[in-house]
Amino acid sequence: MKNLALLLVAVALFSFSFTACKKENKTVNKVIEVTLEPNQAYSYTLPKLGDADDVTEITTAASHALTSNLTPVGSSGENVFNYSPTLDYIGSDVVVVSANETISNTHSCNTGNHGNKQCGGHHHDCGTDTYTFNINIKGSSN
Repeated sequence: MKNLALLLVAVALFSFSFTACKKENKTVNKVIEVTLEPNQAYSYTLPKLGDADDVTEITTAASHALTSNLTPVGSSGENVFNYSPTLDYIGSDVVVVSANETISNTHSCNTGNHGNKQCGGHHHDCGTDTYTFNINIKGSSN
């Protein structure tokens, strides 16, 4: 009976060692359809994307924008995406905003490694939260 209890404790600790090293990989992939009139500006408040060391940035730039940028909202981690088409442009545009994992030489993705210490410190999942803005600027006949 003592051996059985010891075996169960060993199995539980062994199982925990593998699950403790995994960071739950929940990524957001959202597509937002936007319809604008020519020369109309658009803004969208993005929630905080990723975790504390992720960088939110425009990863696919607009092709037909007068303005396309991100403005941080204080220290909340939120960003406002701002877009306005080039003067009198009619057609479509696409902008992709992503929160990407920042990795240094001492951090590895998907392994739970921190330097040479297995599962020590902060764990990186290298997941990417992505917002895709499909923008349609319609003319008077659309």
